[in-house]
Amino acid sequence: MYVAQLLTDDNEGESPAIPDAVVMACQEDESLTSSIVPAVQALVQLADTQVHKIAENPSNVRLSPLFAKPFLWFLNRLAPAYVYPVDYGASTTTNPIIKEWSTPEKAQQVISFCISLCMYYQCYWPHERQVQESAGVLLLSLAKRGGEIRSAMVSSPAIHQMVRFHCLTAGIRH
Repeated sequence: MYVAQLLTDDNEGESPAIPDAVVMACQEDESLTSSIVPAVQALVQLADTQVHKIAENPSNVRLSPLFAKPFLWFLNRLAPAYVYPVDYGASTTTNPIIKEWSTPEKAQQVISFCISLCMYYQCYWPHERQVQESAGVLLLSLAKRGGEIRSAMVSSPAIHQMVRFHCLTAGIRH
């Protein structure tokens, strides 16, 4: 999870953005992006594996909600910063790290994954308050980015499943 610390800024209350050091390093050495992307993909794959194990057996004692929280924190900082990133000016328009998640297909893939992950945590660990709060914060931080990200969220099949799940379970008390 150290990769999460290096690739994101944890400044509470500030808009998520790609750290200047990452932008400048990728501008100077474009091959750096080909190292960053697999590291991000590895963390996403690990989160995906955890979610599939939860779906298979939610009461498996080897699966920890405390392991889910860092994934959600990482995605909460990464997705709003790297998916359709804010304009960094003309000098970085060809920067590969800026372009990596700026296509509609790649953005949709990341947004759909984030929503699916939150939905699985909502379904299988509804009593884990920290996980539920982190999932809510992730969805809210994506929605606050507006425009293209919000459109990607609405067009994701996972959001439709989450809304159905919420409608079916909203009146249930635990």
